[in-house]
Order: sequence, then C-alpha cells, then structure tokens
Amino acid sequence: MGNRHQVFLIARLVPHSNSASNKNTRSYYRCITAHHNQNCCGRQPLSAVRRFINLLQNPDNAEIIRDELRRAQGRYGRQGRRPHVHALGFPYAQYLLTQAWDMDLDHPENPHASGAGLESDVISPNGSCFGHDNDDGITIIDVTDPVNPAFCHVRDGDGPLSPQQYVRQYHPIPPKEDIRASESGRDVTDKDEEDRFVLEDVLRHIASLEGIPLLSRVVLAEPSPRSPTLLLVLQWITVFARTIGPDLNCFFGIPAKATLIKQALYSKRPFPDAGIVALSRALSLEMKKNGGVLDLVGTLFSLEQLRVLTTTVPADIVRTVRLNGQQTLEPNIIGDLTNIFPNLIRIDLLDTNISDEQILDLCRNQPQALYQLHHIIHPAFLIRTPPTRKFAMPSNVDEVKALAEQLSNDGSHGFTFHQSRIHRINNDDETFASIHFFHPETVLAGLTRYFNFLKNGREKTHRFTFAFGLCQHVPAMVLSYSLAPDLHGHTTSLATDKASEDRQHWLHRTVTGVPMSASYNPFMARGWLFVVRAAFYFYEGPEETPKYAFVKIDEAAHKAWLVDLFSALLEDRLADQGNVDDSSESEEEEEEEEEEVQRDGGTRELQVHRPSSRLPCSLPHPRVSALSSDAWKVYDARGFADAVAKEGRPRPSEEAIAASEESLQVGKLSEMEKRLGAAFGVEARPFTLMGHDEVKEFIPAAR
Repeated sequence: MGNRHQVFLIARLVPHSNSASNKNTRSYYRCITAHHNQNCCGRQPLSAVRRFINLLQNPDNAEIIRDELRRAQGRYGRQGRRPHVHALGFPYAQYLLTQAWDMDLDHPENPHASGAGLESDVISPNGSCFGHDNDDGITIIDVTDPVNPAFCHVRDGDGPLSPQQYVRQYHPIPPKEDIRASESGRDVTDKDEEDRFVLEDVLRHIASLEGIPLLSRVVLAEPSPRSPTLLLVLQWITVFARTIGPDLNCFFGIPAKATLIKQALYSKRPFPDAGIVALSRALSLEMKKNGGVLDLVGTLFSLEQLRVLTTTVPADIVRTVRLNGQQTLEPNIIGDLTNIFPNLIRIDLLDTNISDEQILDLCRNQPQALYQLHHIIHPAFLIRTPPTRKFAMPSNVDEVKALAEQLSNDGSHGFTFHQSRIHRINNDDETFASIHFFHPETVLAGLTRYFNFLKNGREKTHRFTFAFGLCQHVPAMVLSYSLAPDLHGHTTSLATDKASEDRQHWLHRTVTGVPMSASYNPFMARGWLFVVRAAFYFYEGPEETPKYAFVKIDEAAHKAWLVDLFSALLEDRLADQGNVDDSSESEEEEEEEEEEVQRDGGTRELQVHRPSSRLPCSLPHPRVSALSSDAWKVYDARGFADAVAKEGRPRPSEEAIAASEESLQVGKLSEMEKRLGAAFGVEARPFTLMGHDEVKEFIPAAR
C-alpha cells in the first residue's frame, strides 16, 4: 500500500583490510545509508533531492559529512562484504537525508510532512537496492564530494533517469510548440487552469535541478594551477623566514594581500613561531570581513602557538573559532576560549585529538564552560543512538550508594524533548530527542519554530498537523536548528524581505549536530526536560487539550530515589541467588543477534526495540515509592528563561520569549477546520501549560 520510494546515498570509500601489509588505498563506491518513504512519487522525489542538495550547499553541513566519510575510510568492506555498515553508521548523512526527504517546510503555502521517524524508515545499506517492496523507483545520490553531489533516478531496473525522464512517467510534458498552440484560439476552463498549474509546477521542479550532474555523466574536475602570486609569496617567506614578522607589515595595507599571506604562512609545516604575529594580523583583517570567524584550519599549530593567536586577535569580534584538524588540543581549551571571547557562540572541533569521552566529561562535570556556546561541532554530538551503558549490579549497601552517585553524576546537564502523540484507538506514540548541552536562546527559537509550523501548516490543511505529529524526527530537528549567523551568504543574496530571508535561512540551514533518539540519561535526573502532549489533530475532544511544559527535576531527591531503587534490586538479586544462569545460552543468543545485526545493518533492532524505551531496569518497582511531587518544578517559557538565568546561563531575549508565547496561541483556521468545528462542536485550542501532576508520566522516577 502506498507509493514506496527509496533513496540511497553512495560514496567512495577505501575498504577494510585485515592485512597490515596491505597498503591499497583504492576507493570503491558503496552505499553508506538508505531511507524508505511510503508515499513518494511524481514530483516529490525531485523536490526531496533539491532540499537535500540545499543542505549540502551549506559548507558547514558538507564539512561534517566529509569528516564522517573520513572516519569511515578503511573501516567497512566493499558493498555486500563484511564488515557491514550499520543502518545508522553514518548518522549525520542519514539525518540530513531524512529531514529533506520526509518534510517540506520550505514552502509555508504548502507544507508537507510524511514518514514515521528516522529509525522506522531506515533500511539496510548492505543489500540490494530493489529488495524493499519498491513501487515508484529509487533515487541514488553520490556524496563523495558533498559540495559537488551527483544523482539519478532508477525505475524497474532501467538505466539512470534524469528528473525529466522520471517525472514524465507521471506527468506528460508536451513540447513547447504544443503548449503555445493550446494557449490560443479557445476558452480556458477550470481543467485547463489545473493542467497549466501542474505543468508549470513540474517544469519548476525539473528546472530546480539543472546543473546538478547525473551519475552517468560525472567527470572529475582537474585541479586548478596554483596561483603565481601565492608562489611568489611562498618563495619570499622561504628566503626571509627569520624576519617574517616585521617585514610583512607593509603588505597588510594592500587589498587581498592579507589573504595571500595567510595562505603562504599556512603552507609552512611545522608552522614557524616567527609567523605568529603576522598571522594574527592577517586573521584580524579577515575576521572583519567574514563575520567574526577565527579560521585556524589548514595547518598545524602547537598548543602554545594557539594560545598566542587567540590572545592577540581582537576578542570582541570573534563569534566562531574553527580548530578542525588540530592535534595538540586539550579539553580545557573550550573554557579558555569562552573566557577570552565574550561573543563566542560556536567552536568547530572535527578531526582533532579531543576524544568523545573528553567532550562528554566536560558536559557532565564542567557544564558552565559551555553555557555561552550555541554549538560545538564534534563527532561526540553526531551520534543518533546513544551507546547502552552497562553497570555492574551492586552486591552490598556501599556499592548501591556508589552506583546511585555514579548514575546521578553520569548524565549531562543537557536538554530532552519528549513528545507524546495521543491516539484515539492505539497507544500513545512517544518520541525523544536530546542534546548533551544547550543554549537557552537556541532551544527557545527551535521550539517557537516548531509551534509555528504546527499553527501555520494547519491553516493550509488539517492533515499537515497530524502528519507533523506523526513524523517522529521533528523533535530532533527542533533541537538541531542553528541560530548561528549565516557565514556563507545564502540569505543575503536571495532575500528581498524578512519572510524570504527567513525562508532562505531555513532552506540552507546549518545542522550542527544529531540529537539522540533517547534521553542522554535514561533516568532523566539531570538537565532540562521539555514535554508536549497533544493529538496533533484539529477535532480533538475536551480531554485532549494540547499541553506543554518545561520541567526541572531536583537532583538530590532523584539521587535518594535511586538509592531506594538499587537497594530493592539488590534485595531481589539476593533472593534469587539460587536460580541457575545459563551463561552459555546467553552467549549463543548474543552471537546470533550480532550476526543478524551484521546482515541487516541493525534495522530490525532499531524498528522493534526503539532506543527511547531502554532503561537499565523495569519501572515502577513494587517496593519503591515514586518520586514525590515536590521533586520537580514546571515552567512556562518565561519561567524557563528566569530559571536558566539563575543557573548562570544566558537568559533568552525578551523578543525570543514573546515569540515563544505567541507561537502557542491559536492561529487562523482553515475552511476545513471551520467546517469540522461546526460538525463536531469543538474549537481549536492553544497549547496550555501542564499541571504539576500531569508531568508525572514523563518522569520515570515519578510513575
């Protein structure tokens, strides 16, 4: 049932080798991730490709995909061979693809949402591309070079199809002379107008992909010759390296020379100490033109050189620091940078020596070092499914207290979005998304956009709101929305007013991370929780009033509850010590499960056992009292702003708070909604704040 269409991302990767002596670096195409859409045909695959390429055209997004591919080199086998790619082995690429394929929020006049979530619609990247009950063809996109992608469509085993060839199977496209002939000499009917609209829309979709190469015609571009001017500067620096600082000063007054000097200095390996002063001057001039981006990518610095550079450039204009590729960093450099640069909002840390665990340890134990930042670009924040944490079950009272302490301190001071969609017949759908750290203004802006999409989309069609609620990656999209300034000129060149500027920003938005599909802490004892409960449908009954809340849990009370819980679990374990544990059977089951994961890329595990449902033990426990109701507080948007300010975080602006409050109100009703309201005797209602006890269902310890 439906119009099933699948899309596959491919890239050239150097395959894995078990032989240490095998130094073959030849790369081969293989699928890195794949996505299924139940209803996608006609013009829809074309617009989805265009949306995905829009995201790739943002250099920030392309750089993250490029780093994801770099980390995969030599890790996987060739297509169909072990070691296989996990279904979410390329979480960032999959996340961008799913956003583009399942949601069209670029056109406020005709919004579209589909799908049932990232995990539910992922398919194995290791098997046949036509083995997934395909109805309406497939799309293949080559992202080997993310900023220069290529693509094609394929149907029924035919060769690669262009957008025009694919869409012709649904919409006949007459020659231009036939179109002109039909326009003359007769009256225009409603059917004519409808046909004209469809034809114009089809042609717009085809035209939007002009210039994007088809996979059958990909040609590698020859590298450009090096600039003669740059070569002269390189030679000059080689000769006068000892006096590099003072003698370069005369060049800074010449237009474009600062950039050439920076390029020349970056070519030196290792970077000369004598060049630091000149480079600092060049970077200062560069930042006045690029919006405050301190770009330290392209060469390797010592830690001491980085310290000198960051303390000699003008501190007040720095908004972004790019450290990709640096291998001498220490985790505390993040706190140092936020202390030095008062307006810093983003740090790029791809391909550095700072490990995932070091970054997460900072989130857990030094959260104040991150309060100022909106974004950190690091692989630790590009993981969709958090790893399952395994803890040894305590065997005595002291170990119980130690485990409770460990779990209480193990979580980040982050933010979790928990959406509960009410079904009339089935059980409720629950969707999680969480991030390890957050900036209040960015979170509030993302939530405002979420409610505005619901409100504005409902004005056009009552079905959009329902589909938007069903599409389970919406909370993740909200938390990955970037407030960072546009560093690449996507908005200014195309925008003519505030509305079009906002649309261009959304089309080419920077996606800075991949929110996890579960809470960063299964017990949700730390950080902030935002909850939404609604039917996401207009004609919901009085008992289904849409509600929301910002929630903060008392950590000390939660720790005491954990001690009670693990004490009860210890008692259960001591009582069951006589039971026999067949460890060999358990190991055999684990091996079978691992083999299944290898074959299908883990798709069944993702779809059947949703990560959001995983807790270290079953709750509630019959002998453990639920967390008392005074152990959490409920806030609206303004209360949230005041509370995070008391924590030491930046308070959201009054403009952001007012916009958030406005987004919760009822918007204009569509004609369909007016008729439904009259028929069912209901009215559209705003989102209202949850009562204190209504929050219980969202807190595992309170159930």
